Amino acid sequence: MCTSIAFRQKGLFFGRNMDLDYNFGERIVATPRGFLLRSLEDQEHLGFIGTATLVDGYPLYADAMNEKGLCVAGLNFPGKAFYRQPDHTKTNVPAFDFIAYVAAKFSSVEDLTKEFEKINITDRAFSEKIPCPTLHWMVSDNTASVVIESSKTGINLYKNPLDVMTNLPEFQEQLENYKKMRSEEGSAPSDFPVMLSSSSRFLRMAHFLGNNFTKTDPDSIISHVFHLLDTVAMPDASVKMQNGNYHKTTYSMCFDTLNKRYFVRTYENSRISCLQLNEKMLLSTDLSIFTIPQTQDYLTLN
Repeated sequence: MCTSIAFRQKGLFFGRNMDLDYNFGERIVATPRGFLLRSLEDQEHLGFIGTATLVDGYPLYADAMNEKGLCVAGLNFPGKAFYRQPDHTKTNVPAFDFIAYVAAKFSSVEDLTKEFEKINITDRAFSEKIPCPTLHWMVSDNTASVVIESSKTGINLYKNPLDVMTNLPEFQEQLENYKKMRSEEGSAPSDFPVMLSSSSRFLRMAHFLGNNFTKTDPDSIISHVFHLLDTVAMPDASVKMQNGNYHKTTYSMCFDTLNKRYFVRTYENSRISCLQLNEKMLLSTDLSIFTIPQTQDYLTLN
């Protein structure tokens, strides 16, 4: 259960909540231009940064921003995600590497849209121990957002005018739910959802993103994005899963595409940490890997 948003004010500020009942060894990882990706034949590609876990030295990304400012996040799509066998007439991209593929190859949503019909998202697992993920994806740049869903009905790309994505139901149904909820501009309807279900989070965030925010300096915008994410964040012990565990927002992050910065905070450490994607990382021969602070620290005033 997760939420992703695209907030634009001079540039794109792309945020997401990761809602899980466990940590997956997440790190901040910058992939340089020359790193060999499993889904690309070309060794030279765009560099990018994001949240990933490392398996045998290979990054499996949950979200990423490339050097051109294109952002992509994968969110759980249980019971609906369906991937295909390789097709020799298309570019076959395994679902586990789709975020890295998009971040490495495309400079904009428009570029991705033009090439989309050539892409086949396959069910190849990363390894015997790591099965194929069940995801759909939101991709955003400074002008537009799209949602990509691979289900039994096909591999579809949808325009996303609301700049928000959660989990189930399928995206087209989420849009219909929003149309039903919509009230007078600037005010919430009387039945404004307060629960943390995927549908409720979608409606809440779509409503808040539609409100006018006039500040334009990056620091104010980044603070605003984290406050938006707070409106759909999950406190521990609030959402019980079928396995008896509780989901919580393990981390919230924001990409500042204007300055190529990555901001993150975790459930255990609410202080925001920042890392900038720089030329040294892009030109490196190796991954740049940074630990996300997980222990609460403070700014001491006396």
